Amino acid sequence: MIFDGKKDVSSRIKNLYLSILNRVMYGHEIFIFFHVHVTK
Repeated sequence: MIFDGKKDVSSRIKNLYLSILNRVMYGHEIFIFFHVHVTK
């Protein structure tokens, strides 16, 4: 039970990290796209 709990918490943290990372990457793509079009 203890191991299952730790595994669940670990997967939750990993999912949270991945979702944040995806948001950051998506934000950077929008920023670069916007920057390129504005400077053009």
